[in-house]
Amino acid sequence: MAVEAGFIKAVMERLEEKWGGKNQAEIRPVTKNNGVVQTGLSFKGGEEGIRPTVSLEPYYRQYKNGMASLDDLVEDICGLMGGDGFGDGNGSCYLGLKDKVVFRLINRGMNRELLEKVPHVPFLDMEIIFIIAFGQNEKGQMSAIINNEMMQEWGESPQGLLSQAKRNTLLLSPASLETMEAVMKKIIQNNMANNYGEDLVPWLLEEGQEEAPSSLYGLTNQWGIHGAAAMLYPELLKNFADSQGADLAVLPSSVHEVILVPVKGDLDFEWLRCMVRNINLSEVPPEDWLSDQAMFTGGGKAGWKLQNWGDRRIRNREPGAGYKHKTPAPCNCGFEML
Repeated sequence: MAVEAGFIKAVMERLEEKWGGKNQAEIRPVTKNNGVVQTGLSFKGGEEGIRPTVSLEPYYRQYKNGMASLDDLVEDICGLMGGDGFGDGNGSCYLGLKDKVVFRLINRGMNRELLEKVPHVPFLDMEIIFIIAFGQNEKGQMSAIINNEMMQEWGESPQGLLSQAKRNTLLLSPASLETMEAVMKKIIQNNMANNYGEDLVPWLLEEGQEEAPSSLYGLTNQWGIHGAAAMLYPELLKNFADSQGADLAVLPSSVHEVILVPVKGDLDFEWLRCMVRNINLSEVPPEDWLSDQAMFTGGGKAGWKLQNWGDRRIRNREPGAGYKHKTPAPCNCGFEML
């Protein structure tokens, strides 16, 4: 959804009123995940340094759908900045920024140009990248991506950033694990009342409960933003699988969330891969795509290591370790398999 010029102008005017020129803001195109270009609102407190940026698309969508007033959205943006801004914004002061370094997961193939410019660590068919999170909530995140020049200036390495980001991400974005029934209920209550009317909410909730399988779980972070990275949190998948007495299928529904499926019986992983691709093509915005692969983790010979189902060691895994082995069926969904 393209952000209208009138909305941008109104936001800028209200920000100028609030800050009186203390923090300079400008509108500039920002290349987001998977090469999608969005409208960025960028801030800079000093002459040199980092440009913390927030995408205006989510705010504009809420405004157009009648979910929030313009004044409320501007207050929310100010809240991301902590109200008074970022200080001098100097990118050379790593000591003052290291506690804000967090990681994200992105698709490798769709972000090759970006990956030439930023430090990254490979993970299956994805890549872990690093950002500075200045502020975040359920509506958005004020952030700046860490590029190679910043890493070199700080005297860091990708592995060093990963070590720091592991600690920070768990603290700043704790995991949230809920049944899909609870996830759908939250979506209906928070988003659909404005579109369908308050009187239809009870009916929508009832329909959502019938549609959401009780054996599926949604894993994200407490903000619901870039929450797919929560599957990297230490021991999280293992502890959940132990509580279920089962191995796990992990389906990447978007960069914001993954779906966990306890595997207690026959399960056709090739069908799951096709399902993930269908969802990506029909339901997920291009900027939110993460992976077309169904993943697996469990005990036995494979050990507690998250792997793509396409891995031969997983496809040929012996039966009897938490589920009955089922030979993958040919994919008839019409999409080319990797």
